[in-house]
Amino acid sequence: MNRLAQFLHYAQKVFALKTVLRAVRDGRPWPKIPTTPVLLTLVLGVVLRISSYLDLAQQTKRRRWRHLCALRAPISDDTFEYVTERLELEDLRRALASVAKTLKQNQARESRQIKGLLFLSLDAQAEKQVHFPRLLQKAGNDCRPPTGSIKSPQMDTTQK
Repeated sequence: MNRLAQFLHYAQKVFALKTVLRAVRDGRPWPKIPTTPVLLTLVLGVVLRISSYLDLAQQTKRRRWRHLCALRAPISDDTFEYVTERLELEDLRRALASVAKTLKQNQARESRQIKGLLFLSLDAQAEKQVHFPRLLQKAGNDCRPPTGSIKSPQMDTTQK
């Protein structure tokens, strides 16, 4: 068993990865390729730090990759773009929250906290709209500077 298969086995065992990914829907009216294998391919692309959809499409030409992701045929880079544009963000947020909850239960995130704030690398819009305010609420006042400790620079409007 290669390392990628070991990783998938671990992710399935710890996070129920396939179940989590099955819960994420997209808005494609008549998909020819199911969403779960596409998402699994994207996850593996992130794990392996594959930098573009084009490079990821090249990986899907490998028979072993298709076997691991349950793909019938290679996926084009346009398909990745088309699917990611139509993903239901609320479903994706729930999936990320599920993984974060499992990590919290396993205490894997404690080293990523700074003064009670938890820093995660997420989509910028999701982080601003969903995760960041909730993290601030949960962290309490420990993470905020004391009132008046940060002063904004005053503009000097007098001419010399």
